Amino acid sequence: MPADAPEPDIIVFDGLTNDVHQGFIRENPGSLTALDEFDPACFDSDTYAGCFESTIAEFRRHWPSVPIIYLAVHRNGGQSYDDQLTARRLALGACSKWNVAVADVWADSDLDTRRTADRERYSFDALGCDGLPGTPETITYSQPDTQPSGTHPNFPAIDRFYTPVLGEKISFVIEGLR
Repeated sequence: MPADAPEPDIIVFDGLTNDVHQGFIRENPGSLTALDEFDPACFDSDTYAGCFESTIAEFRRHWPSVPIIYLAVHRNGGQSYDDQLTARRLALGACSKWNVAVADVWADSDLDTRRTADRERYSFDALGCDGLPGTPETITYSQPDTQPSGTHPNFPAIDRFYTPVLGEKISFVIEGLR
C-alpha cells in the first residue's frame, strides 16, 4: 500500500470461495488466535484462519478507524458444503473477535446454488454472448448438468441477493458513524 494512498471511507471484503476450492480449508483450516491476541506474528499464514486474521490485521494497521465489512457469500453448489461451513465458522469467529461487521448473504438471503434452479439462474462460469457474466439467456454450457458451477454470482444474483444485503449493512455501519 503506497504511503500516500487515501484513507477509504469503508472497507468491504469477502473470502471463502477460493479458499474452499480444491480442499485448502479441509487440509489447512487452522484455528483463530485467542480473543485477546492481536499480534500478527501469532497468525499461522499457512492456514485459512491465520490468513483471514492477517487480512483483517492489515486493514486495521493501515486504517485503524475505518469500518470493515465482511461479505459472507451465498451457499455454493460448486464447493464442499462441509468445507464451506468450516470456513464460515472461522470467518464469523474472526469477525466477531475483530469487531468486523458482516453482510451475510448466506444467512440473510435465499440464494443457494446447491439447488439446480439457483445454480442455473444465478451463477456463471463464462461470459455470455454479450460479453457479460453468463445468464441462461446469453450462454449455453457444454456440460449443463454441472455448468454453471454455482460458484460465481452473475449480475441478476448480485442485484437480487447481494446488493440488498450489502447495502443494508453499509447503511447501518455509516449510521453508526454519525
